[in-house]
Amino acid sequence: SSMARVALLGALDPFASTALPETRELTPLELGGSAVVAKFNEDGSLLAVGCRDGRVILCDFMTRNVIRNMTAHFLPITSIGWSPCNKQIYSTSADWSLIIWDILNGTVHKKFYFNGPILHAQIHPKDENIFVVCPLVDPVVILNVRTEERQPLVKGAGGIGSAAYSPNGEFLMLGNNKGVISVINSVTYKVERTFKVKGGASVKFIQFDRTGNHVVINSSDKVLRVYSKNTKGIWEGTNEIIDSINRLQWKCACFSSDSDYVFAGNAERAAHNIYYWMREYRDIAGTLEGPKEGVLNIEWHPKQSILLSISTSGATYVWKPNTVIHWSAFAPDFLELEENVTYTEREDELDIVSEEEESENMTDEEEHVDVVNLSDDEGSYVLPSVPDADTDVPDFFKDILRAGQ
Repeated sequence: SSMARVALLGALDPFASTALPETRELTPLELGGSAVVAKFNEDGSLLAVGCRDGRVILCDFMTRNVIRNMTAHFLPITSIGWSPCNKQIYSTSADWSLIIWDILNGTVHKKFYFNGPILHAQIHPKDENIFVVCPLVDPVVILNVRTEERQPLVKGAGGIGSAAYSPNGEFLMLGNNKGVISVINSVTYKVERTFKVKGGASVKFIQFDRTGNHVVINSSDKVLRVYSKNTKGIWEGTNEIIDSINRLQWKCACFSSDSDYVFAGNAERAAHNIYYWMREYRDIAGTLEGPKEGVLNIEWHPKQSILLSISTSGATYVWKPNTVIHWSAFAPDFLELEENVTYTEREDELDIVSEEEESENMTDEEEHVDVVNLSDDEGSYVLPSVPDADTDVPDFFKDILRAGQ
């Protein structure tokens, strides 16, 4: 139930340090479809999954049960997300459409068509009527679903690329096919500042962390670049991540929940390897090794140290930290051993005792105490309590006292 989810999520320690995922669950999520993209809702209790055949699946992540299986697209889903109220899901597809779903009824709420396949779309974090849409061939546009009005995000050439809202919705970041990054006010849509990616490589996607102070940008030159906002509001490059072994293009990337680590998967087809680095260091911190199939997408859980990865075969894997159970916390007399020890049993510990002997022993040890009948033992006296004459005594007590005199 929803109350159980709230209780469970509320029991998590918000001040605990983020543990990194280390192990993969043996079996992938059973969604009944070939996944290509996924997105958690605000508290991580629900998971929206877009499939290769155009279906949108809603899964209860707590119980791993499929709640909704919605069909309206007929080509692969390219992006998926949640409205700020968490009552609607939006999805874009290679079939040139953007659909807003009513998840309570499992029906299409609104549908919009564009002039070509849509690479990505994102809803305004504070306004469920505003979307930024990134088509494949047209410039990035702002869509108002209430008025159905569409306007280019940046007028003129160079508007084709990728865009993303900051988590608080105050600005957008647009990267075009010339490597120019524009920071745009989300109210006036005026460009506040620009900077250029080193080498002018085309921007493939932009991913913010939860605070909005850090962003990772994937470019066509096979480099992941991390930018951080300083105290003056200027974005500075803090790291460049390159696949120095395989020299492959990065497929996906995301920040950990505390923004200290960057996770990424490359375009290698025969290995499901997810690499991670500390945000400001180029040396690799670790690798999550999965099955022999490529990585298509990754998603970090908003509340827990859980990483979701989608393979090129459509399987959805869950990565978690290694959990150490402290049994002494449940039973203080429980002895936790660091190594194997030889146990010596007591002399009578393994003796077989018959039921008759066991009952006799219990009879000898236990003394029956009669708490029902009165004792007739001599020397046992009961001193009655007689109330004073001035005390208010109920009539039936007065009758008892007279009968005893």
